Amino acid sequence: EIVNKKKSGIVHSRKRKMDETTKLVKAQEEPLIPAAERHQVYLAKGHPYSRANIVSKAFFFWVYTLMKFGSKKPLEQTDLWDLRKRDCSETQHAKLRRNWIPCRDNPKKKYPLLSAITKTYAWTLGYALTCNALNALLGFSGPIAIKIIGDLIEHKSGNTSEGIIWVGILFVCKLFQSIFGHQANFTQAILGINISNGVSTQIYEKSLLLTPAAQTTYSHGEIVNLIQVDVGKIQMFFLNFSYLVIALVQCTVGMYLLFDFLGISFVGGLGVIVIMTIVNMVIGVCFGKLQKALMKERDKRMQASTELFSAIKIIKLFSWEDKFIDKVEGYRTAELKVLRTLFYYAVFSIFFLYMTPMMISTSTFALYTLVEKENLNAATIFAAIALFNIMQEPIRSLPNVMMSIIQNMVSLRRIENFLKCEEIPAENVSRMGMASNSIEIENGFFSWGVPPKNENEVDSSPKGPAKRRSTAGSVFHPKRGMSKTTDIGHVKPQGNTESDEERKEGEDDQLLPAGEEGEVLADIAPAVLHDINLKIKKGEFLAIVGEVGSGKSSLMSAIIGDLKIVPSPFSQAGSMISTQVRVDGKISYVSQKAWIQNDTIKNNVLFGKSFDSGRYEQALKYSCLGPDLEILPNGDATQIGERGINLSGGQKTRVALARAIYADSQIVLLDDTLSAVDNHVGRRIFNDCFLEHFEDKTRLLITHGVQYLPTTDRIIVMDGGRIVQEGTYEELESQDGYFKDLLGVHFRFTNNKDDSENEEGVEKDGEDIINENPPLKLKKLGSSMAENDEHNTSFHGTNS
Repeated sequence: EIVNKKKSGIVHSRKRKMDETTKLVKAQEEPLIPAAERHQVYLAKGHPYSRANIVSKAFFFWVYTLMKFGSKKPLEQTDLWDLRKRDCSETQHAKLRRNWIPCRDNPKKKYPLLSAITKTYAWTLGYALTCNALNALLGFSGPIAIKIIGDLIEHKSGNTSEGIIWVGILFVCKLFQSIFGHQANFTQAILGINISNGVSTQIYEKSLLLTPAAQTTYSHGEIVNLIQVDVGKIQMFFLNFSYLVIALVQCTVGMYLLFDFLGISFVGGLGVIVIMTIVNMVIGVCFGKLQKALMKERDKRMQASTELFSAIKIIKLFSWEDKFIDKVEGYRTAELKVLRTLFYYAVFSIFFLYMTPMMISTSTFALYTLVEKENLNAATIFAAIALFNIMQEPIRSLPNVMMSIIQNMVSLRRIENFLKCEEIPAENVSRMGMASNSIEIENGFFSWGVPPKNENEVDSSPKGPAKRRSTAGSVFHPKRGMSKTTDIGHVKPQGNTESDEERKEGEDDQLLPAGEEGEVLADIAPAVLHDINLKIKKGEFLAIVGEVGSGKSSLMSAIIGDLKIVPSPFSQAGSMISTQVRVDGKISYVSQKAWIQNDTIKNNVLFGKSFDSGRYEQALKYSCLGPDLEILPNGDATQIGERGINLSGGQKTRVALARAIYADSQIVLLDDTLSAVDNHVGRRIFNDCFLEHFEDKTRLLITHGVQYLPTTDRIIVMDGGRIVQEGTYEELESQDGYFKDLLGVHFRFTNNKDDSENEEGVEKDGEDIINENPPLKLKKLGSSMAENDEHNTSFHGTNS
């Protein structure tokens, strides 16, 4: 039996070894999953915080997998999981916007943005404050335990187990204090980032919706300053707001415990705290005024620096570096002067900050000795010192918190003023289907609007905005500010017997809503387009002509909704004549000054749309960009510099035209597109693109090239913001009026040119093409005419 048992044991042992060997061989034959692939599978499950339980969230176990993977290799962007949808900028923007609009429209809200932020993140803010309050309350377990254990040791009362129990209670309290403290910090960090994302996207969206008048008030540098500086201060305020709660809770509970330990003697420490609080409040008020002055000086410096880098080519060309450096350094010196004064106040605040705890303990113990007339025992001293140490941090942080609140109020007001600026109303243009027309404008009166008063501008009038006298024909232009239409050279069409003075008076009566005795209020913007009634059929090719400043580009801005609709001067009491703008179809707009992204040529053409090779090749073909891409170093992958600095004027215009072609919109607005290209290139674009490729689209072309007008379906002539003539080329040519005067000026100018200049040719594909009837850039009528100096781009993209 013994031998049989040994044999069976040996057999079982051999079987186990064979099974283990077989498993090992199979494991070696099976391919191992790399750690990187396992990590990608882990990331595909979503954000681990959303799947973590309460214990994992409390002790941050959910981040352990990432830390373990990071210990093996440096982490990259692809090794991190995607953000939760609730933390994305789009979600935060939508949440904040829902609460911002009602708060903005409520006049009872003194700080509407603060109210909107508080309402949006109320639950998260409440959770963070609760964790901070529990953290602060559990912090007092130390002094209480020290007092009790000290009494047990001093009086030798009780047994050892009671002391051990209190030590265990102290350990548990400190454990939960750490949990609540780290949860509060984590929640506040997420809260600050979400607030920053929500407010930043709100500012960015607002910058895209500002009226042209409001855009003149806030420069790019000021808007960037709002996002980079002011939003950061709001974020830091909410991160530090918990310290204010901790300070209040700790000071209240600490004073109660001091009264319990020391009696009425704690009033000495309380008096010191009250005095230091008053001193800090005075310093805080001065600090706030200096902070506001500092932000104004910083805005001036940022604006000057932005303008300097924007015009660096001109500055370098004329060797103006020293002059502009002195200007920027002047703004910097003024900023440093305010900053130096601000730091003086900060030094006084820090001095009182570190003196306060020592003064509190000294006054309290001295008063206890005088009032109680008894010696302090060790338990009371150690417990009181522990309480003073707990109260020391909130007392020290109180001035910083107050400064943060003051700075936040300044930043809040600055951001609120920007977010309250006038927007382009979405209802300016009605998107609706129409049977035969693509664009309809009825009773059109439009204005650029009046720019809002920037907080950096100081009103010299002690009584606020004053009234101003009406200016003849004055209009607001987003780039030139307040100007006069009568400053533009004007030739009176034949048959017009109205004098210039009568026209000015008539414009004053119609454009400027008058107050008492002919005065107008400064915040009422005069119209730049008057009595516009226009219907454009689907597929029609409409040309818009007129002298410089007649309102051609403003008409296109009105069609896309960039102009503000103003009340009609013909409206009477009880009846309101309203402007109606209706558009049927998607619009592509090629502005007079080409808008270029700091990106590749291909991405500029695609403009965020999906790539279609057929449409892309058509866009390059009909915009005549093919030869330019051949000579560029990387073709359509060539990176375009800031403001298109490495492209010529004609190339930038053709990139913008290619973007409009690729968009394949039903309506195409072309604002003097052909003036920036050479004559032969312009003729090719006009014939192949405007007439052939855009044949089924509604086209509006602003042009000074009279030779293009006979091939258009209809022509409208503008003067002084009004449509003065309308019809086909043959109809207008046969009529006496403004258009015939334009043709006369053009033909006189063409006939006076030298024969040699008319016979100049441009070699293209081995053929000499004669520039007959080159496009004419009409200047002020009645003044000297000159060739268009913007024709500086050759067909192959080099400087002519």
